[in-house]
Amino acid sequence: MVRHEAAEALGAIGDTTAMSTLELFIDDDQPVISESCEVAIDFLNWVQSRNFEYSER
Repeated sequence: MVRHEAAEALGAIGDTTAMSTLELFIDDDQPVISESCEVAIDFLNWVQSRNFEYSER
């Protein structure tokens, strides 16, 4: 459970420095781990492909 939550957190942070760590576990024997890493990698790729504009209020 901890590794699953860690993978989700690394993806949610949105920093690509986590990519190499997530890639290490993409083929983990535990499906919940490998799938969590896959989702996190997909999210990181999506974040990097977007141009986020934050408006100041």
